[in-house]
Formats: sequence, structure tokens, C-alpha cells
Amino acid sequence: MRRILLVIWKFLTRHNGLHHLLLHAVNARFIVSASAVIVDDDGRVLLFHHTYRNDNSWGIPGGWLKRGENAVSALCREVAEESGLAVEVLAPLYIDSGPNMAAMEIMYLARLIGGDFMPSDEVDECRWFDPTQKFPEDMKAQQKHVIAEARKAILEGGWPHKKP
Repeated sequence: MRRILLVIWKFLTRHNGLHHLLLHAVNARFIVSASAVIVDDDGRVLLFHHTYRNDNSWGIPGGWLKRGENAVSALCREVAEESGLAVEVLAPLYIDSGPNMAAMEIMYLARLIGGDFMPSDEVDECRWFDPTQKFPEDMKAQQKHVIAEARKAILEGGWPHKKP
């Protein structure tokens, strides 16, 4: 049976990407988000206050990828659209997909490289937080955990951190 399926697969790959149609039909679809732990040279973390969230209104910046967009480009676009700020992505930090949702989240370590904050419909405030102090109460615990792990790795020299 496996041999027959491989012959069919080989046939499909020769005919204008029919195998992609088959893959699309039989596999789960995911939405993908890209977000960033943005740090400065003092180790502070930039958080956004999101206007559209009822719970967890404070959090790291990010958003959904558009069709054909890579995660780093999507992250830079989302930060610029939501805040007017520009970031440089330094390294991946965390990738997860939830068991109850067809979504994948990719978190990166990044640094601010320019722009001036401009409120948008999605973000009305941004603020630098010292991770050794208390984060806002209405922030996802998972994001706090990733920030703590990133900070630990940076202090131990485990993550690439480009100096401005």
C-alpha cells in the first residue's frame, strides 16, 4: 500500500503542484503569529497596552502573519503598524502551538532601532519595564515566563545580542 501511495505522490508532483492541493486538503491549517521580547541595553522589556483585549491588555508586541509573509517580516511590520517603532530581530526564543487552537506562536528576541511611538487603534501606550520588578497584572503568565527565560539566557550569554 505504501508503495502505491508513493507512486501516486510522484505522479502528483509532476503535474503543476497537484501534491500541494492534496496536502492542503488533508492537513490541518494553522494561523501563525510572530511576537517579540524587545530589550534595551539596560535589560528592560518594552510592553504594549493593547486596546482590543479584554484580558491581558499588556503584553509583548506582535501579530498574525499574512499569506506568503515570513515571521520576521511580519513581526517588523506589526510593530511598525501598531506603534510607529522599528525593531531588529536578533534570535528566536520560543515556538509553541496550543492543543485547543489551530495556531502557532513564534517569539523572538529583538531590539528597538528607531521610530517614535505613535498610538494606533490597536495600541494606545507602550512602556519599558524592568524585568526584575513586577510586570502588569493583566499580562499573560506565559509571556512573563518567556521574558524571564530570555533575561536569564542573555545574562548567561546564551542569546546573541547585537549592540547598537
